[in-house]
Order: sequence, then C-alpha cells, then structure tokens
Amino acid sequence: SVGTLFGFFGDIEVDNTANLTLTTGTYDIGGTITGDGGITVDGATVQFNGADKAYTGETNVVSGGLTLTSGIASTDVNVSGGSLTATNGALAAGTALDISGTGSVNIDDDDTGASVTQSGGTLGGDSTLTVTGALGQSGGGVASGVTGNVAGAKALGGGTIAGTLGGAGLTTVQTGTTLLTGTINGGAVTVTSTLNVDGGSLGANLTLSGGELTAVGGSTRSPGSLALASGTSNTIGAVNGETLTLAPGALNFGANTLTTFGSATND
Repeated sequence: SVGTLFGFFGDIEVDNTANLTLTTGTYDIGGTITGDGGITVDGATVQFNGADKAYTGETNVVSGGLTLTSGIASTDVNVSGGSLTATNGALAAGTALDISGTGSVNIDDDDTGASVTQSGGTLGGDSTLTVTGALGQSGGGVASGVTGNVAGAKALGGGTIAGTLGGAGLTTVQTGTTLLTGTINGGAVTVTSTLNVDGGSLGANLTLSGGELTAVGGSTRSPGSLALASGTSNTIGAVNGETLTLAPGALNFGANTLTTFGSATND
C-alpha cells in the first residue's frame, strides 16, 4: 500500500500480476499506470486523470472512492464497497463490471462495457451504460437516472429497477422477487418468478411463465402484448388497496391458467 500522492503526475508500473493498494489519503494521479498488475482502492480517495491508464490487471474498489476522468485498459472491474465514478467514457469496452456488497458505480457520462453482474450495491448516475453482452442482477438496485442498454440477456433475480433497463436483450425475471419502479423496455420480458411493480413503465412484450405480476403501488402496465406460456399457471394482482391496470396491445391466454387477486383490471 502507498501513502498520499496528491497531484502525482509521474508514471507507475505494476508488473507480475502484483496489486497496488491505495489506502488512507488522497491520490490525484495524472501519469501513466502500466503493467499486468492491478489497482485496489481500500479507504483512499483516488482520481485518475491526464494520461490513460494502461494496466491490465484488476481494478477493485473495496472502500473509499475512485473517480475515472481518464480511460483505463483494465477490464476486470469489481466494486464491493465505496464508489466508482466513471466520466468521459473511461471504462474499457471489454469491461466485466461486478457490483456487490455496498458498492456504488456512477455512470456520469455515456460509457460502454461488456457485461454487468450485480449482487448488491447500486448502479447509478445520470447517463447511459451500453452493455454489449449480458446483465445479471440478484440483488442491489439500478438507480433512477441511469439507463442500461443491454444487447444480451438480462437475468433478474431479486433486486430493484428504478432507472431504465433497455436494449434488445431478452429480460427474464427468473428467481426471487424483482421490484420495478422505473422502466423496462426493449426486448421481450418473461416472468417465471415474481415481478412487483410500483409505478414506472413496462413497454416490452410480456409473457408470464409460471410467474406472478403484482402491484405494490398504483400501476399501469402497457406491454406490447401479454401472453401466458403454454401449460403454466400464473397470477396477476394487487395488494394493500392498490390497483394494477393492464393495457396490452394484444392478449394471448390460450388454454392456460390465470389467477387474479386484489384490484387487477384489464383495459
């Protein structure tokens, strides 16, 4: 680990898969960082600016904060605590982003990555993260203000979508309970577990496949179509006096089973 380097514009080399850990103090690093080693921020306040950072090992934020105003070549980015703020499109296009624990990732300018895995923490900011691969969420939240445009599959299994989750990739609510207060659009949505809705918007074609769609706040869902998968039993309803209004462009229930409860209506 290293002490305080404020306004440091020299060059740093991390080789032989070594890891440079930045602990207490303030680091303002404008020079290059090269080598196949990695950087860990654990308690420090760090800013990368000036020259792009060419190191190829892991980037880990455990506590403290890392702000990227210059690009990094590192594609293995893990945030388990503290915060990572990306500006100026600083993430590498091949980035595999992992958010866990209490970690917070802020996308403050449009950026691109290869995949997102989220088991906790927050994906936030006020811009768009384009994901060329898949997104998996088993916990944590996508905050209001941020947009995730995902080309690959979106697997939801117990978290919150308060921002916008879009892109061509198919969305599956596959385990646990996902809370939607924001927007899911783009590719079709299949619910095989529980999707709780509280306001927000669902613009994609929706299929219930042994799943449950429940209003926990007053909600109007307007999917392009609403279908029940063949041979499945499904539930639509509302709790605590709320109302769920469905206004799909097309209905396809076939010979399948649909159970409603509370104030669930179809327009």
